[in-house]
Amino acid sequence: MLFAASLVVVAAIVMAPLLIVLGRHAARGRRDSAMALYRAQLRELERDSAEGRLDERERTAARLEIERRLLAEAEAQEPPMRPGRVSAALVLLLAIPLAGGLLYLVRGQPQMPPEPYAKVAAQAKREQAQADALIARLRARLATLDPHTEQARVGYVLLGNAEAAQGQDAAAAAAWRTALAVRFEPNLAVEIVAAVLRSGQHLRPADVRALRRALAEAPANVPWRAAAAAALKAAGG
Repeated sequence: MLFAASLVVVAAIVMAPLLIVLGRHAARGRRDSAMALYRAQLRELERDSAEGRLDERERTAARLEIERRLLAEAEAQEPPMRPGRVSAALVLLLAIPLAGGLLYLVRGQPQMPPEPYAKVAAQAKREQAQADALIARLRARLATLDPHTEQARVGYVLLGNAEAAQGQDAAAAAAWRTALAVRFEPNLAVEIVAAVLRSGQHLRPADVRALRRALAEAPANVPWRAAAAAALKAAGG
């Protein structure tokens, strides 16, 4: 109860200045519109005079009248808001935080356990378990294959992809190295280097040689060329 009341008081204090701002804005808006209209009339008067539709006497008289109205509008004080408008605006501004506080008292449940978060956490845990089980099955399957075959190469590429998706960059690089030993692919060599750098480890001499070969064999317009060249330079290759 005390917490809800505090919210209502704070909301009312924060929103109260809006009443003053709205009132001043309304008054300034009317005065600014009038002054803009008079300035536009002055510009139109000058155009009519330049085009010969007014003689000098008519132009002077009209200009003096417009300037008088413009000066009077500029010197006029901002009219205060009418009491009726002040009351209506004040009631509206106070009704918003009061309605929010009443709604919180009726429907709010500050002691409610974090069930939505628990569901999200449980779902994330299930997904992680499924990913771990998939990686374990894939590893078990690869253990039965000749690592030098094309089938094994494809499997190790998939294993590296799964490890990288879980943030296991060092393990992903190890799997991709096995696949790269079967058949060289420039893109895969670059992926290995990127995974090693993300894991915070140092590049192996074989990684540097593979990166150099990837730059030599890949097309000139591959998107990773500049980044690969920078990595090679940083590795002293």
